[in-house]
Amino acid sequence: MNNRDLVLQYLEYFCSGDIEGLESVLHPELKLAGPLFTFSSRHSYLESLRGGLESNTNVEMIDICESEEAIAVFYLYKKQSGNNIIAQLFRFNVGRIAEILLVFDSASVA
Repeated sequence: MNNRDLVLQYLEYFCSGDIEGLESVLHPELKLAGPLFTFSSRHSYLESLRGGLESNTNVEMIDICESEEAIAVFYLYKKQSGNNIIAQLFRFNVGRIAEILLVFDSASVA
């Protein structure tokens, strides 16, 4: 699976609430930084999602920017409680997502 497909699969798993699917695409030493939380392992990130991850959400892609080392994804995250514009920068290690920088405005948009 190439890096672009890996990111799109990650978003699909996230939107469906599939924790096991997420585990399969994330590196064990995942580093995730966002406006609300920071995680230094796949385990700690996935534990934070258990029981709190909305399912039946989806994304409306705005743009994807790619380089050899990273992919940036910009999308409208659609959920029952409201929509948010989100940007994520992904980096990779050994065919898995190793780093995620998450940026979003917590104010819902129409």
